[in-house]
Amino acid sequence: MSVTAFDRERLFGVEIEFSNLSERDIMMLARKLTDAGLVTAYEGYNHQRRSTWKIVYDASVRNTKHRCGWELVSPPLKGIQGLELIEKAVKILKENGATVDETCGLHVHHDVRRWTVNEWKNAYRLYARMELTIDEAMPNSRRGSSNYYCQSNRKVLARRLEQFEAVTTIEGLMNFWNSRYFKVNIMSWQRHGTIEFRQHSGTLNAKKIVNWIVFTQMIVNRAESPRKLKVTFDDQRYKRTNPWRLVAVEFALHNKGEEMDYLVKGAIEWIAGRITHFRERESRREAA
Repeated sequence: MSVTAFDRERLFGVEIEFSNLSERDIMMLARKLTDAGLVTAYEGYNHQRRSTWKIVYDASVRNTKHRCGWELVSPPLKGIQGLELIEKAVKILKENGATVDETCGLHVHHDVRRWTVNEWKNAYRLYARMELTIDEAMPNSRRGSSNYYCQSNRKVLARRLEQFEAVTTIEGLMNFWNSRYFKVNIMSWQRHGTIEFRQHSGTLNAKKIVNWIVFTQMIVNRAESPRKLKVTFDDQRYKRTNPWRLVAVEFALHNKGEEMDYLVKGAIEWIAGRITHFRERESRREAA
């Protein structure tokens, strides 16, 4: 599968965690989303897949106006229209007082129901070798294993790579990870037929959400290579000073600028920009 263009046919979905709203506010929010064409139900707590949007409890999210926070869950979406619906939903969340803090996260799902164990293992290999780079694009609260709800896949593979490579079934991989609280989560496959990416920090910035969807889809598409992807734990390769090249080389795109569509190019530029932003901020702190 090519990673030079956004796959407009692959289904995806998002879970947007947020805070600062009471239960009464949530009922009003659900009506406003529905009035805007995003049919939404307030459902309490469940993991059921719906054909419409839903708002559920999230006990991991801090909220001074209720006993816990909230999560807006999309139905399966696809293409540019799907991205535009997310932009509309985020706009309505912000207009109605939703906020995020470091207890919030953004979870993205991609449809991989036809995957075999080979694609899954490629996805984990690719993420493991990219994880330090992705960490640089995230706040400290989402790096390494600093967050209980999105633990490092890389650290586990570094310790247990031989055992991982010996797995021959998807069920065996699920037993290997034995938790959904990793940056890359296989447990959603059994219920939803998806791969879930849990690392991104909570955000109501539509540009960030769209770019993270595109970027994680690039990982999914790259994992569908018929070849076994290499995995390395050599940290020196992550010390390149050019963030754009650091990201693009992982997808073999560093010499394919003219072939990339605007969404893929934008996602790489966004990740590179985030890395630069955090590097500069950390440099200022060290100099202070």
